[in-house]
Amino acid sequence: MHRNIFGGVLVLLLLNFNSVYGQVDLQQLSITDYQACITNASQRVNRNSDDFEAHYYLAVCYARLGYTESSNDRRMNLFEMALNHANEALRLKPDDFRSHHAMGMTLGRTAEFSSARDRVAKTRDIKEHADRAIELNPAHGGSWIVLGQLIFRVANLSNAERLAANVLFGGFPFEASNDMAFEAMNNAIKHESEFIYHYLTLARAYLTARKNDEAREVLLRAQQLEPLTPDDPDHLESIERLLDRIR
Repeated sequence: MHRNIFGGVLVLLLLNFNSVYGQVDLQQLSITDYQACITNASQRVNRNSDDFEAHYYLAVCYARLGYTESSNDRRMNLFEMALNHANEALRLKPDDFRSHHAMGMTLGRTAEFSSARDRVAKTRDIKEHADRAIELNPAHGGSWIVLGQLIFRVANLSNAERLAANVLFGGFPFEASNDMAFEAMNNAIKHESEFIYHYLTLARAYLTARKNDEAREVLLRAQQLEPLTPDDPDHLESIERLLDRIR
């Protein structure tokens, strides 16, 4: 207990010291502490409104916080802030893979909580940003997981979503299959094997496609990983529940 308190105080002291001297690692904070990342990145934006990295990590962290928020109003507010910063990142560096990753991820996560019509309307933009991010950096796992989730969603559209796609766009402008989605998600794991979320996303897709053996193998691999993000304890609990279901 005392060790945990001391450790927490030490982290806060280091963050405050580094914040003063501009040494905070936003990339690390965007993985381990979303709120601390937002605080430090916001301070940087206040000092320089054209700070690309600060806008990028604000977009990423607001999108991640919004994804786990239980209040719909609060969730949509967080997504709106993520979208604002993703737009700023795109304005500042339109040819940086991170700009397109931030936009694709934010739109993708927002789409999961939107109506069928809105999900379909966002699909084209999500695909364009995910594709562009991967073109600019093929080794970025986060962009591969955005693409994989999108393809899987399109390959498994509900009747309402298919109707909306046909009415609005005459269908979808790209192919989508479960195998294409699995390949993209496996690429995410290949390039970022430390992130539990990638494994959980792939396993859920396998389970939806009734590929229980493949899902079990992925879930067992994920269980061997150490938690990195604030969401990982919940992810590990989800993994345990899924394994109980298919054992």
